[in-house]
Amino acid sequence: MRASRLLLPLWLLAASAGYAFAQEAPIEQAQPSSPLAPAPHGPPPEKVPPCFLKPATIGSPFGAGVYFEQDGVLPWLTTWNEDRNYTMGLAFPLIGQWIHRAKLDTPLRAADCLSGLNAAHNGQVEAAGRDALQDFSLVFGHTAFTPDRLNEPGIITDDRPYASLLFISTMRTTVDPFQRRVVRSEFTLGMLGLDIGRRVQTYIHQRNRANKGPDAVTPDDPLGWHHQISDGGEPTAKYTISLARAANETLWHDASWHTEASAGYYTNVAVGGLLRAGYLRSPFWALNSNPLTVGNQKFDGATGDLDKDRAKRKFELAGFAAGRLRAVGYNALLQGQFRDTDFTLSSAQVARLVLEGEAGVTLAFGPCTAIGTIARRSGEYLVGVSRSHTYGGVHVVCVKRRKTDG
Repeated sequence: MRASRLLLPLWLLAASAGYAFAQEAPIEQAQPSSPLAPAPHGPPPEKVPPCFLKPATIGSPFGAGVYFEQDGVLPWLTTWNEDRNYTMGLAFPLIGQWIHRAKLDTPLRAADCLSGLNAAHNGQVEAAGRDALQDFSLVFGHTAFTPDRLNEPGIITDDRPYASLLFISTMRTTVDPFQRRVVRSEFTLGMLGLDIGRRVQTYIHQRNRANKGPDAVTPDDPLGWHHQISDGGEPTAKYTISLARAANETLWHDASWHTEASAGYYTNVAVGGLLRAGYLRSPFWALNSNPLTVGNQKFDGATGDLDKDRAKRKFELAGFAAGRLRAVGYNALLQGQFRDTDFTLSSAQVARLVLEGEAGVTLAFGPCTAIGTIARRSGEYLVGVSRSHTYGGVHVVCVKRRKTDG
């Protein structure tokens, strides 16, 4: 029964979503629907095997960054700034086509092959020809989740369980700049239940008390981490596919819609949109407002008149707002996985619809982009007092961009 939580949704979603994306973007070369697109010339390309990766012309040779999310990022939020639920996240992304050449994306390629999504990536490359953009990212990270009453060592049955995830993920992004369409796939391997969350959170709280003075008694040390999901460690995995498309664009703003589906330790589907406005120099697909939940890549190759006009700008200063509705099928960080856990939520105690939103500012100069964001999420569980959660994030990524050979 527990195995079906992870394996059955993974196979069903991968098969159905892969078929849908393959129909959306077939391997045969599509006729350009934009006057910006070059007219096809020569014989149509031959079909390629379903697991063959069609290389794109434009990509990033190297990029790196850091993502940090935590309640304490926004101390001025007063009552919204509570050390509970999603309490902290830290990740280090590496970006570039070297990830593929080094075969570090092998698990992702296998998942794309099995799901059929590889055909959608190849279809994007075929449709855009020499202007196709494709890149890869590799991310190491950790996220932690806690109940509200940290000073209680026993099981807290009217709140969420403690949970943590140490993960490594690979992602592929393929862009058809003429259709203004983006296909992404991501495969994550992780370990639940390690002791990192307890150690880091305890250290941060002890340092905060020391900074306040010898009489400080808060923030409390977290005393219930031994009850966390899969305490002691358990492997897990997740496969995510997403599609984005521009709805409206000018030199000073863009609006786009986004859909995604995941299967594994967090099985869900979501639909939403993203609005940016300001002195933009990057295309709409360059911003991921929620990198530690969905994807994790900063990629802003320029092609087409609008993108090239933006890219001439020396810097970027813009605001953004994003939102989505997520339908949740299974969440191992609330419900547990295969290993016995002291306390988990039942299926009936998990909220099936979750609203998510982010707003923030991007500042880019040279090869680097910095993003400051505030995020809010509606209640994810139905025990105790149903509460939304707010946290802040700072994301910095530097990417060198050039055209690759071929």
